[in-house]
Amino acid sequence: MVDRFRLIAITPERTIPDEPKLVEMLIDSGFDFVHVRKPYADESAFRAYLESIGEAYHAQLTLHDRHELAEEYGVGGIHLNRRNPEPPKGYRGRVSRSLHGIDELTDSIIGIDYCTLSPIYDSISKAGYRAHFSADELRRALSDKHLRVPIIALGGVTPDRIDELRQLGFSGAAFLGYLFADADADTLSQRIKTIKQYL
Repeated sequence: MVDRFRLIAITPERTIPDEPKLVEMLIDSGFDFVHVRKPYADESAFRAYLESIGEAYHAQLTLHDRHELAEEYGVGGIHLNRRNPEPPKGYRGRVSRSLHGIDELTDSIIGIDYCTLSPIYDSISKAGYRAHFSADELRRALSDKHLRVPIIALGGVTPDRIDELRQLGFSGAAFLGYLFADADADTLSQRIKTIKQYL
């Protein structure tokens, strides 16, 4: 059982209207981190995106791309994935990493601050991206006493699944489709309230 359950938001690949404001709302509401995932943004678009978010929020951002901009913009973390598997030389900030198989829960993640494991449920944002693991597989893997890195559930996560994720041994949940599908400030505010009811 996990004591402190972390909340992470992951932005959509394509920027939606008023997204910087929504990112700030998430952080103000108590989300631990917001992952900026913009694989199609060129450098100038990426810079403009970061500049549209208040500097006070940058420490709680995590970049999936353009890691070299993290230090320049005071961004708190970077996320390692297939596109960007290594941190920039000399990087000293927060580092997270994507995992897609239980076999990746090995010594290779030592030194990482936390990892996302996906897809735990059928994805909301990616059609046809199906759950990869059984509850028994997850429970066994996450109860391993040698596992020292917090593992965050990603993929199809909705508020009503938070209790099950805690029981399985996850340290938190990452939300993407649930938060950002057809989102504006009012709908996002309601979705945040719903998440908090399940914590």
